[in-house]
Amino acid sequence: MLQSTGDSVDLKNLISRLEKRAREIQPFIEGVLERARRLVVAYHRLGYLPAQVIYWMTSTLDDWSKVLIGDAGTLAYYTLVYNEPGETVFFTTNPASVSTIQFLQAADLTGYKILVLSSEPGNDVVRDNLAKYNPVYIDASDELEASLIMGIAAYKATAKHYRDKMGRRGERLYLHAKEGFAVVVDELYAKYSGILNEIKNVGEIRVTAPRIIEASANYIVEALRGKGVNAWYEPIEYVTGPGHVLLLATGVDEYLLREKRFRLGMTGARLHVLEMNTDPLEAQIYLAILGYLYSRVTG
Repeated sequence: MLQSTGDSVDLKNLISRLEKRAREIQPFIEGVLERARRLVVAYHRLGYLPAQVIYWMTSTLDDWSKVLIGDAGTLAYYTLVYNEPGETVFFTTNPASVSTIQFLQAADLTGYKILVLSSEPGNDVVRDNLAKYNPVYIDASDELEASLIMGIAAYKATAKHYRDKMGRRGERLYLHAKEGFAVVVDELYAKYSGILNEIKNVGEIRVTAPRIIEASANYIVEALRGKGVNAWYEPIEYVTGPGHVLLLATGVDEYLLREKRFRLGMTGARLHVLEMNTDPLEAQIYLAILGYLYSRVTG
Protein backbone atom coordinates (compact mmCIF):
# COMPACT_ATOMS: atom_id res chain seq x y z
CA MET A 1 0.00 0.00 0.00
CA LEU A 2 1.23 3.48 -0.79
CA GLN A 3 2.10 5.70 2.14
CA SER A 4 0.92 9.13 1.06
CA THR A 5 -1.35 10.80 -1.44
CA GLY A 6 1.51 12.83 -2.85
CA ASP A 7 3.83 10.05 -3.96
CA SER A 8 3.46 10.54 -7.72
CA VAL A 9 6.28 8.16 -8.65
CA ASP A 10 4.58 5.30 -6.80
CA LEU A 11 1.27 6.04 -8.51
CA LYS A 12 2.85 5.83 -11.94
CA ASN A 13 4.81 2.70 -11.16
CA LEU A 14 1.78 1.01 -9.67
CA ILE A 15 -0.35 1.50 -12.78
CA SER A 16 2.59 0.66 -15.06
CA ARG A 17 2.88 -2.72 -13.36
CA LEU A 18 -0.82 -3.39 -13.83
CA GLU A 19 -0.63 -2.37 -17.49
CA LYS A 20 2.24 -4.81 -17.99
CA ARG A 21 0.11 -7.65 -16.63
CA ALA A 22 -2.82 -6.48 -18.75
CA ARG A 23 -0.71 -6.65 -21.90
CA GLU A 24 0.07 -10.29 -21.11
CA ILE A 25 -3.61 -11.29 -21.27
CA GLN A 26 -4.65 -8.82 -23.97
CA PRO A 27 -3.88 -11.25 -26.87
CA PHE A 28 -6.38 -13.79 -25.50
CA ILE A 29 -9.17 -11.21 -25.73
CA GLU A 30 -8.01 -10.05 -29.15
CA GLY A 31 -8.26 -13.63 -30.37
CA VAL A 32 -11.90 -13.88 -29.31
CA LEU A 33 -12.74 -10.56 -30.97
CA GLU A 34 -11.13 -11.71 -34.22
CA ARG A 35 -13.04 -15.01 -34.28
CA ALA A 36 -16.43 -14.09 -32.92
CA ARG A 37 -19.38 -13.40 -35.20
CA ARG A 38 -21.57 -13.23 -32.11
CA LEU A 39 -20.12 -12.80 -28.65
CA VAL A 40 -21.51 -13.59 -25.21
CA VAL A 41 -19.74 -11.65 -22.45
CA ALA A 42 -20.30 -13.06 -18.97
CA TYR A 43 -19.14 -11.88 -15.59
CA HIS A 44 -19.22 -12.57 -11.89
CA ARG A 45 -18.42 -10.12 -9.08
CA LEU A 46 -15.94 -7.46 -10.22
CA GLY A 47 -15.57 -9.19 -13.56
CA TYR A 48 -18.36 -6.77 -14.41
CA LEU A 49 -15.81 -4.04 -15.25
CA PRO A 50 -13.98 -5.81 -18.12
CA ALA A 51 -17.25 -7.32 -19.33
CA GLN A 52 -18.89 -3.92 -19.59
CA VAL A 53 -15.82 -2.45 -21.28
CA ILE A 54 -16.07 -5.04 -24.05
CA TYR A 55 -19.84 -4.63 -24.32
CA TRP A 56 -19.87 -0.84 -24.62
CA MET A 57 -16.80 -0.60 -26.85
CA THR A 58 -18.20 -3.23 -29.20
CA SER A 59 -21.82 -2.07 -29.31
CA THR A 60 -20.79 1.58 -29.72
CA LEU A 61 -17.99 1.26 -32.27
CA ASP A 62 -19.38 -1.55 -34.44
CA ASP A 63 -22.86 -1.13 -35.94
CA TRP A 64 -22.94 -4.77 -37.04
CA SER A 65 -21.81 -6.32 -33.80
CA LYS A 66 -23.84 -8.95 -32.00
CA VAL A 67 -22.80 -8.88 -28.37
CA LEU A 68 -24.74 -10.02 -25.33
CA ILE A 69 -23.72 -9.27 -21.73
CA GLY A 70 -25.02 -10.82 -18.54
CA ASP A 71 -24.08 -12.12 -15.13
CA ALA A 72 -22.99 -15.73 -15.03
CA GLY A 73 -26.05 -17.09 -13.25
CA THR A 74 -28.60 -15.41 -15.51
CA LEU A 75 -26.84 -16.48 -18.70
CA ALA A 76 -26.44 -20.06 -17.48
CA TYR A 77 -30.10 -20.51 -16.61
CA TYR A 78 -31.98 -18.36 -19.09
CA THR A 79 -29.86 -17.60 -22.15
CA LEU A 80 -27.23 -20.09 -23.30
CA VAL A 81 -29.61 -23.00 -23.88
CA TYR A 82 -31.83 -20.86 -26.13
CA ASN A 83 -29.09 -19.47 -28.38
CA GLU A 84 -26.94 -20.87 -31.13
CA PRO A 85 -23.50 -21.57 -29.61
CA GLY A 86 -20.61 -19.29 -30.44
CA GLU A 87 -17.82 -17.55 -28.57
CA THR A 88 -18.03 -16.52 -24.93
CA VAL A 89 -15.57 -14.70 -22.69
CA PHE A 90 -16.07 -14.97 -18.95
CA PHE A 91 -14.53 -12.66 -16.36
CA THR A 92 -14.60 -13.51 -12.67
CA THR A 93 -12.86 -12.32 -9.55
CA ASN A 94 -14.33 -15.16 -7.48
CA PRO A 95 -13.64 -18.48 -9.24
CA ALA A 96 -14.91 -20.47 -6.24
CA SER A 97 -18.49 -19.26 -6.67
CA VAL A 98 -21.35 -21.54 -7.64
CA SER A 99 -22.27 -19.14 -10.46
CA THR A 100 -18.82 -19.58 -12.01
CA ILE A 101 -19.10 -23.36 -12.18
CA GLN A 102 -22.72 -23.27 -13.35
CA PHE A 103 -21.93 -20.89 -16.19
CA LEU A 104 -18.91 -22.83 -17.39
CA GLN A 105 -20.78 -26.13 -17.31
CA ALA A 106 -23.73 -24.65 -19.22
CA ALA A 107 -21.48 -23.04 -21.83
CA ASP A 108 -19.55 -26.28 -22.27
CA LEU A 109 -22.67 -28.44 -22.60
CA THR A 110 -24.23 -26.11 -25.18
CA GLY A 111 -21.12 -26.04 -27.35
CA TYR A 112 -19.68 -22.60 -26.71
CA LYS A 113 -16.01 -21.83 -27.17
CA ILE A 114 -15.00 -20.46 -23.79
CA LEU A 115 -12.31 -18.01 -22.73
CA VAL A 116 -12.06 -17.79 -18.94
CA LEU A 117 -10.17 -14.95 -17.28
CA SER A 118 -10.09 -15.28 -13.53
CA SER A 119 -8.40 -14.43 -10.28
CA GLU A 120 -6.15 -17.19 -8.97
CA PRO A 121 -8.17 -19.84 -7.09
CA GLY A 122 -7.60 -20.07 -3.38
CA ASN A 123 -7.40 -23.86 -3.27
CA ASP A 124 -6.56 -26.88 -5.41
CA VAL A 125 -10.15 -28.17 -5.56
CA VAL A 126 -11.33 -25.06 -7.43
CA ARG A 127 -8.24 -25.14 -9.63
CA ASP A 128 -8.96 -28.77 -10.57
CA ASN A 129 -12.61 -27.95 -11.34
CA LEU A 130 -11.57 -25.15 -13.70
CA ALA A 131 -8.65 -26.94 -15.36
CA LYS A 132 -10.71 -28.39 -18.23
CA TYR A 133 -11.63 -24.86 -19.37
CA ASN A 134 -7.97 -23.76 -19.73
CA PRO A 135 -8.44 -20.59 -17.69
CA VAL A 136 -6.14 -17.60 -17.91
CA TYR A 137 -5.30 -16.63 -14.35
CA ILE A 138 -4.62 -13.06 -13.28
CA ASP A 139 -1.64 -12.31 -11.07
CA ALA A 140 -3.27 -9.94 -8.58
CA SER A 141 -3.33 -9.22 -4.86
CA ASP A 142 -7.13 -8.91 -4.54
CA GLU A 143 -10.39 -8.57 -6.47
CA LEU A 144 -9.99 -4.85 -7.14
CA GLU A 145 -6.58 -5.40 -8.70
CA ALA A 146 -7.67 -8.41 -10.76
CA SER A 147 -10.69 -6.51 -12.05
CA LEU A 148 -8.64 -3.50 -13.12
CA ILE A 149 -6.01 -5.63 -14.86
CA MET A 150 -8.75 -7.39 -16.83
CA GLY A 151 -10.50 -4.08 -17.50
CA ILE A 152 -7.35 -2.49 -18.92
CA ALA A 153 -6.70 -5.58 -21.05
CA ALA A 154 -10.28 -5.51 -22.35
CA TYR A 155 -10.03 -1.82 -23.20
CA LYS A 156 -6.71 -2.16 -25.00
CA ALA A 157 -7.92 -5.20 -26.96
CA THR A 158 -11.19 -3.64 -28.09
CA ALA A 159 -9.60 -0.27 -28.87
CA LYS A 160 -7.09 -2.04 -31.09
CA HIS A 161 -9.73 -4.21 -32.74
CA TYR A 162 -12.04 -1.27 -33.52
CA ARG A 163 -9.39 1.35 -34.25
CA ASP A 164 -10.68 1.83 -37.80
CA LYS A 165 -14.30 2.30 -36.71
CA MET A 166 -16.13 5.57 -36.10
CA GLY A 167 -13.47 7.67 -37.83
CA ARG A 168 -11.38 9.85 -35.55
CA ARG A 169 -13.07 8.56 -32.41
CA GLY A 170 -11.91 5.01 -32.98
CA GLU A 171 -8.41 6.20 -33.87
CA ARG A 172 -8.21 8.45 -30.80
CA LEU A 173 -9.33 5.71 -28.42
CA TYR A 174 -6.73 3.37 -29.86
CA LEU A 175 -3.93 5.92 -29.60
CA HIS A 176 -4.81 6.58 -25.97
CA ALA A 177 -4.88 2.85 -25.24
CA LYS A 178 -1.52 2.41 -26.95
CA GLU A 179 -0.03 5.32 -25.01
CA GLY A 180 -1.22 3.78 -21.75
CA PHE A 181 -2.76 5.09 -18.56
CA ALA A 182 0.32 5.52 -16.37
CA VAL A 183 1.23 8.74 -18.18
CA VAL A 184 -1.91 10.50 -16.93
CA VAL A 185 -2.27 8.93 -13.49
CA ASP A 186 -0.72 11.81 -11.53
CA GLU A 187 -3.06 14.35 -13.11
CA LEU A 188 -6.01 11.98 -12.73
CA TYR A 189 -5.47 11.46 -9.03
CA ALA A 190 -4.68 15.08 -8.27
CA LYS A 191 -7.80 16.30 -10.05
CA TYR A 192 -10.42 13.79 -8.88
CA SER A 193 -9.34 12.07 -5.67
CA GLY A 194 -10.54 14.99 -3.55
CA ILE A 195 -14.15 13.95 -4.12
CA LEU A 196 -13.50 10.48 -2.71
CA ASN A 197 -11.55 11.89 0.23
CA GLU A 198 -14.43 14.28 0.88
CA ILE A 199 -16.93 11.47 1.36
CA LYS A 200 -14.89 8.94 3.31
CA ASN A 201 -16.15 10.35 6.61
CA VAL A 202 -19.86 10.58 5.74
CA GLY A 203 -20.68 7.16 7.21
CA GLU A 204 -22.86 5.90 4.38
CA ILE A 205 -23.42 6.87 0.78
CA ARG A 206 -25.20 5.67 -2.32
CA VAL A 207 -23.21 5.64 -5.55
CA THR A 208 -24.97 6.05 -8.88
CA ALA A 209 -24.06 6.62 -12.52
CA PRO A 210 -25.31 6.39 -16.12
CA ARG A 211 -25.44 2.81 -17.37
CA ILE A 212 -22.30 3.11 -19.49
CA ILE A 213 -20.18 3.61 -16.36
CA GLU A 214 -22.27 1.46 -13.99
CA ALA A 215 -19.51 -1.13 -13.59
CA SER A 216 -17.08 1.64 -12.62
CA ALA A 217 -19.56 2.82 -10.02
CA ASN A 218 -19.74 -0.67 -8.53
CA TYR A 219 -15.94 -0.76 -8.54
CA ILE A 220 -15.75 2.50 -6.61
CA VAL A 221 -18.31 1.15 -4.15
CA GLU A 222 -15.90 -1.69 -3.33
CA ALA A 223 -13.02 0.76 -2.96
CA LEU A 224 -15.04 2.91 -0.56
CA ARG A 225 -16.06 -0.13 1.47
CA GLY A 226 -12.39 -0.98 1.83
CA LYS A 227 -11.96 2.43 3.49
CA GLY A 228 -14.77 1.74 5.96
CA VAL A 229 -17.51 3.66 4.14
CA ASN A 230 -20.93 2.01 4.07
CA ALA A 231 -21.40 2.41 0.31
CA TRP A 232 -23.73 0.72 -2.13
CA TYR A 233 -24.78 1.13 -5.75
CA GLU A 234 -28.25 2.33 -6.70
CA PRO A 235 -29.55 2.66 -10.31
CA ILE A 236 -29.74 6.30 -11.27
CA GLU A 237 -33.46 6.29 -12.03
CA TYR A 238 -34.28 5.20 -8.45
CA VAL A 239 -32.03 7.55 -6.49
CA THR A 240 -33.75 10.01 -4.19
CA GLY A 241 -33.08 11.81 -0.93
CA PRO A 242 -32.35 12.26 1.85
CA GLY A 243 -28.77 11.15 2.53
CA HIS A 244 -25.45 11.37 0.73
CA VAL A 245 -25.28 10.47 -2.97
CA LEU A 246 -22.15 10.19 -5.13
CA LEU A 247 -23.00 10.73 -8.78
CA LEU A 248 -20.41 9.68 -11.35
CA ALA A 249 -20.68 11.38 -14.74
CA THR A 250 -18.78 12.10 -17.94
CA GLY A 251 -18.34 15.07 -20.19
CA VAL A 252 -21.54 14.30 -22.12
CA ASP A 253 -23.81 14.26 -19.06
CA GLU A 254 -24.42 17.98 -18.66
CA TYR A 255 -28.20 17.68 -18.92
CA LEU A 256 -28.26 14.72 -16.53
CA LEU A 257 -26.24 16.65 -13.95
CA ARG A 258 -28.58 19.64 -14.08
CA GLU A 259 -31.61 17.40 -13.68
CA LYS A 260 -30.18 15.40 -10.78
CA ARG A 261 -28.91 18.45 -8.93
CA PHE A 262 -32.42 19.91 -9.05
CA ARG A 263 -34.41 16.75 -8.29
CA LEU A 264 -32.14 15.41 -5.57
CA GLY A 265 -31.92 18.84 -3.97
CA MET A 266 -35.70 18.88 -3.72
CA THR A 267 -35.65 15.60 -1.78
CA GLY A 268 -32.97 16.64 0.69
CA ALA A 269 -30.10 14.61 -0.77
CA ARG A 270 -26.53 15.76 -0.26
CA LEU A 271 -25.10 15.37 -3.76
CA HIS A 272 -21.40 14.80 -4.44
CA VAL A 273 -20.46 14.87 -8.13
CA LEU A 274 -17.43 13.22 -9.73
CA GLU A 275 -17.55 14.40 -13.34
CA MET A 276 -14.80 12.97 -15.53
CA ASN A 277 -14.48 15.14 -18.60
CA THR A 278 -13.57 12.48 -21.13
CA ASP A 279 -15.12 10.09 -23.63
CA PRO A 280 -17.56 7.79 -21.75
CA LEU A 281 -15.82 4.74 -23.23
CA GLU A 282 -12.55 5.85 -21.67
CA ALA A 283 -14.19 7.01 -18.47
CA GLN A 284 -14.97 3.39 -17.59
CA ILE A 285 -11.26 2.71 -17.08
CA TYR A 286 -10.24 6.10 -15.71
CA LEU A 287 -12.86 5.86 -12.94
CA ALA A 288 -11.74 2.35 -12.04
CA ILE A 289 -8.10 3.47 -11.92
CA LEU A 290 -9.13 6.31 -9.61
CA GLY A 291 -10.97 3.88 -7.34
CA TYR A 292 -8.01 1.51 -7.32
CA LEU A 293 -5.51 4.23 -6.41
CA TYR A 294 -7.84 5.50 -3.70
CA SER A 295 -7.98 1.99 -2.22
CA ARG A 296 -4.17 1.80 -2.14
CA VAL A 297 -3.28 5.24 -0.79
CA THR A 298 -3.29 5.88 2.95
CA GLY A 299 -4.27 9.16 4.50
